[in-house]
Amino acid sequence: MTDISPVALRSRIADTFDRRGWPYEPRLGEQMLAGLAPGAVVEARNLASRLPADYLDRNGIDRAQLTAALTEVNGLTFIAAPNTQTVVVNDNRYQINMAGHAKIEGSNVNVGGPQINVSEGASKADVLAGLRVLLVAAFGGDWNEEALTDLARLIDEREDLTVEDVRALTAEIGIEENASPGRVRELLEKVGAGTLAGTLTAGLSAGFGHLLANLPT
Repeated sequence: MTDISPVALRSRIADTFDRRGWPYEPRLGEQMLAGLAPGAVVEARNLASRLPADYLDRNGIDRAQLTAALTEVNGLTFIAAPNTQTVVVNDNRYQINMAGHAKIEGSNVNVGGPQINVSEGASKADVLAGLRVLLVAAFGGDWNEEALTDLARLIDEREDLTVEDVRALTAEIGIEENASPGRVRELLEKVGAGTLAGTLTAGLSAGFGHLLANLPT
C-alpha cells in the first residue's frame, strides 16, 4: 500500500473534480476526509458518502458517479503526520502543512528545524520566502488565512514589496506545483471571501488570474 497525507489526498480529490468539471467548493475536501483515522485504508465509497447531498443535487451528480470517479485513491493508507514548516510573522508562530516534496530554499532557516522569521526588519528575500511557504501549502490544500493576513499587514508597512512581486511569485509557484485550474479558482475565491487586503490581495488575485489564463485546461 502507498501512504498519503491529508494535504495530498485533498489535492487528489480536487484534481478529480476538476477533470470532470465539478466545482470544488471550499471545505469539500475536509468534509470528505472527516473521521478518516491515521492508518485507515482509503475507500472511495466512504469518501463519497460524506459529501453533502445538497452539493450533489445542485450539480447533478449522484454518489455512484462520485464513487467511480474516486476509485483511483482506493487502497491508499491515510497518514496523519504532514510535513510542516514554521513561519514566524512579527513573533506570531504558524505551523504550515506542506506537501511531501515542498522545501525552503534560499531563506532564513534556523538551526534545529525549518523556520522562517519574517518581521519589519527582515530582508525582502525573507519576506518572499515566508510567502513562498504559505503559497506552496495553499496550492497543496492548506490555506492559512490567519498567517496570510498577518503577512499582508507587514507587507503593507514596507516600501520594497509590490503587487508585481507577489503576482510573479504566485504564478511561479502555481506552475512549480502543477496547480489545476480548479485549485487556482478555489484559491482565488478564498482571496475574495477572506480577510486579506492591500498589496498581498492585489498580487495574489493577479497571480491566480494569470495562472487561469495560461494553465492548460
